[in-house]
Amino acid sequence: MKQLSAATVRLLSSSQIITSVVSVVKELIENSLDAGATSIEVKLENYGFDKIEVRDNGEGIKAVDVPVMAVKYYTSKISSHEDLENLTTYGFRGEALGSICSVAEVLITTRTAADDFSTQYVLDGSGHILSQKPSHLGQGTTVTALRLFKNLPVRKQFYSTAKKCKEELKKVQDLLISYGILKPDTRIVFVHNKAVIWQKSRVPDHRVALMSVLGTSVMGNMESVQHHCEESQIHLSGFFPKHEADHNSTSLSTPERSFIFINSRPIHQKDILKLIRHYYNLKCLKESTRSYPIFFLKIDIPTAEVDINLTPDKSQVLLQNKFLTENPKTSLEDATVQLEELWKTSSEEEKLKYEEKAKKDLERYNYQMKKAIEQESQIPLKDGRKKMKPTSTWSLAQKHKLKATLSNQPKLDDLFQSQNEKRKSENIKIVEIPFSMESLKLNFKKQKQVDLEETDELCLIHNLKFPDAWLITSKTEVMLLNPYRVEEALLFKRLLENHKLPAEPLEKPILLTESVFNGSHYLEVLHKMMTVDQRCNGTNYLSDPRLTANGFKIKLKPGVSITEHYWEIEGMATCLPFYGVMDLKEILNAILNKNAKEIYECRPRKVISYLEGEAVRLSRQLPMYLPKEDIRDLISKMKHQFGNEIKGCVHGRPFFHHLTHVPETL
Repeated sequence: MKQLSAATVRLLSSSQIITSVVSVVKELIENSLDAGATSIEVKLENYGFDKIEVRDNGEGIKAVDVPVMAVKYYTSKISSHEDLENLTTYGFRGEALGSICSVAEVLITTRTAADDFSTQYVLDGSGHILSQKPSHLGQGTTVTALRLFKNLPVRKQFYSTAKKCKEELKKVQDLLISYGILKPDTRIVFVHNKAVIWQKSRVPDHRVALMSVLGTSVMGNMESVQHHCEESQIHLSGFFPKHEADHNSTSLSTPERSFIFINSRPIHQKDILKLIRHYYNLKCLKESTRSYPIFFLKIDIPTAEVDINLTPDKSQVLLQNKFLTENPKTSLEDATVQLEELWKTSSEEEKLKYEEKAKKDLERYNYQMKKAIEQESQIPLKDGRKKMKPTSTWSLAQKHKLKATLSNQPKLDDLFQSQNEKRKSENIKIVEIPFSMESLKLNFKKQKQVDLEETDELCLIHNLKFPDAWLITSKTEVMLLNPYRVEEALLFKRLLENHKLPAEPLEKPILLTESVFNGSHYLEVLHKMMTVDQRCNGTNYLSDPRLTANGFKIKLKPGVSITEHYWEIEGMATCLPFYGVMDLKEILNAILNKNAKEIYECRPRKVISYLEGEAVRLSRQLPMYLPKEDIRDLISKMKHQFGNEIKGCVHGRPFFHHLTHVPETL
């Protein structure tokens, strides 16, 4: 497992945020399938908001990959964007586990065939390992997500009603059914609150898998379909309703049993569904219907012909060639023959219905024609000429068009005339600018001196069409500047130096003792922080900004003597997952070992990750296109804040992209 390059991340990154229980389950299920699992168990508690657990018997995670298994943009499935053309796995971005860690408490238990026992890892919000312990589970991987959306109350509130929760449970079940049909040799069990909702054992083929979902009566009305195109290397297979089948049993009011798979991915492709539905309704001789046929369609095409990086959840794809299309070359004669055949096979009731509809259309057409002719005959002609009755709809339309054009011509003439007069009446201001060759030479000489003094001066050339690039030049090279990366870095530096995390009161204060810190030297550092905030009730609090800015509210608990004083954490930041004493030790370690004096020198790792995310979020709220004056101001701030040590954004991506060197002589 290795980290994707910055260029690859930029092409593949979905800015994906886990938005639902089903999105968590989908990512974990696909990870299990990529690991070669033949048995998958999905367990939910309280519709998944208290607990989501996905257990498989796959290959497990190798020990060398464990430290970065949930860190974003680390993946073993691809190395670059070009690898998508030969992709054989479901995942490829390296984002899934990292995104889940940011919205839930995550535990991963894994074991490979080479391991003596399994190990359970507790992860933080950034996907890094907090702790580990041995486990009794067998080979495979179990991912547990607890307290989903605990730090996103608005998103959790969206699922506060029983109806929303049941809909989410139904989506999870439909997702598992799709994979159960697609992977007949995989056992899948779905449990909610310790009750089995749906399960499927390992079966030999797609037909048996479909039968376990649809039932024998429905499958009795289905027929197998196979098609292969050598030229385009497209293979279609599946099951569709028979023409003579009872269509009431092979259709539904929703498309939940219309299964479409492209290269073994369940997808929602509206154009394919629309085409199949149209064909189905035409063959059923239904004038209008809202039903969706029950079918299973598996499409296999070359991976280079499909783009799966279209949506964050990969539920839609972009096809290079739309191979399922209706015949655009059908002639009028062929259409007439088809309609005649359709009329012959229609029942008397359906024929009567079509005749009544045609009669109403003819009556409406005659009424509109009569009304248009009457309106035309009521308009007198100015020159007294005799009005001719229009003989067809086309001539009537042409007459109206000509009349409208002639009636609007005077208005157009007046408009153009007024514009010409306005241009003539405008005063032209003439300004004389003094110029001489001597002054020009003098200015060139001054500019040359400035150029020698300011060799690192940056000059803006042009803003490119896409919003994150400005063409810029120095004395030695031409570059592309990404202003949003600069703004992101400036925001992060400002937050790192000044942002104060709010401390929320704890239900039960944490007493700071030697056993908690595993040593007395941390307490000595606290005792040396003499800056004390004394409240009106006589309670003393540490007001050192290195503690308060990191979200710690620490109170002095007086003892019998000064040596018996001790401290307790009364308030702490709640915007970070698993924030606590270990993070306080990071602050005290920086003070003790690095003699850290400033706030930015004492930031715990979790706080740094949180502030990085805030900087990214704030920078994305900037306008799409920044004016030239703002870019100049941004460059000035960049030089002032970073000096000659120009770095990159919080993701390590550089501000500048080199294009070419400027030759010494032009």
